[in-house]
Amino acid sequence: MTVLVTVKAYPTVSDKYGEAVCVAGIRTDVIPHEWVRLFPVHFRDLPREQQFRKWEFIELEARRGSEDRRPESYRPILDTIQRGRFMETGKDWAERRWHLEPFLQPSVCGPGGVHERRRADNTSLAVIEPREVFDFSVEPAAGWTASQRGVIDQMRLGEPERSRESLEELPFKFRYRYYCQVSTCSGHRHSIIDWEIGQAYRSWRARYGDEQVLGKIRQKWFKELASPKRDTYFMIGNAHQFPNSFMVLGVVWPPARPQLSLF
Repeated sequence: MTVLVTVKAYPTVSDKYGEAVCVAGIRTDVIPHEWVRLFPVHFRDLPREQQFRKWEFIELEARRGSEDRRPESYRPILDTIQRGRFMETGKDWAERRWHLEPFLQPSVCGPGGVHERRRADNTSLAVIEPREVFDFSVEPAAGWTASQRGVIDQMRLGEPERSRESLEELPFKFRYRYYCQVSTCSGHRHSIIDWEIGQAYRSWRARYGDEQVLGKIRQKWFKELASPKRDTYFMIGNAHQFPNSFMVLGVVWPPARPQLSLF
């Protein structure tokens, strides 16, 4: 299959999969194009030449998983990954907009929206346009379980050359609060699990220190990405074990157009 990668979540840790990343994107070798979720992706174990970026086309083989029944979900065969063209942001993100357009949902909680579609056919990935992003919160994270810490410790023992760059437990959880397009929407509160925000926290903390890093994160993800100067769109998806719980998997933020809607 051919996939335009639009989502790379921050790595998770489990007894079954070790350190793994959930990747999602648009499958472009079929008509109409389809959402695809790829898991588990042991991204940091991939050879350097296979470590793809968001907004890059990849070719790979994948098969349906035996446990995850969401229609978009596949288990990738990692050694088949081949990287392709990177999609630039030229002409106000025109090519990216064109690929995302078919997956834009009218709302999260309204008729024909994300929750209604999930109940109808188990669709679990979507693009939505917030009517208003009114808050960005930072909360203490629950932390890894003893089992997860054990997995990481075993990985460090087995791969001492990677210890310095071992996966870091994030001490905070970041969330958007927003209204979708339904006039009666009471607001949604969704965690952000994009790899980019986790990596920004790690690198900016080293650069700015603990006292400034959270302000820098808020400035970027709230003041800039959700600015009125941007056409802000969220790529959202749910959790396999909690199908009613959706999260922000990534943010699209092209320059605002004068039209009322991006698409």
